Amino acid sequence: LLGSRLGCLEAEVPPDTETFIRAVGSVFVSTLLTMAMPSWLHRLVPGPWDRLCRDWDQMFAFAQQHVERREAEVALRSKGKPEEDLGSGTHLTYFLFREELPAPSILGNVTELLLAGVDTVSNTLSWALYELSRHPEVQTALYSEITAALGPG
Repeated sequence: LLGSRLGCLEAEVPPDTETFIRAVGSVFVSTLLTMAMPSWLHRLVPGPWDRLCRDWDQMFAFAQQHVERREAEVALRSKGKPEEDLGSGTHLTYFLFREELPAPSILGNVTELLLAGVDTVSNTLSWALYELSRHPEVQTALYSEITAALGPG
């Protein structure tokens, strides 16, 4: 999507990615709290609403940083090249080249796709690990398959 890695699988996760991940988790909690509260109560107990706004701001800032980085890469590489030849990050590149899409729309879509990706991947991995824990024979077979392909360790 972005044409760059976020660093989630690195031994040391970049601080901006860590902030984004924490903001996503907090958005899920804050959304439930603010949806359960009547809107007039937000003025009396502003904490959940303020937290939700702060976390969305952090997610938008993270997405903005990656969109701007991609825009700079495209600007450097696009001189005289058709847009199909611009390499990785083609989804974002495609939207950046479409002049009828305003920048706030692109940023909003990227932010929501990142949010959806975190939720989808974490749910899928959680269920996969849960099922592996319930079926040790499958866990052993998977381990054997992985070590056969990649080697031990």
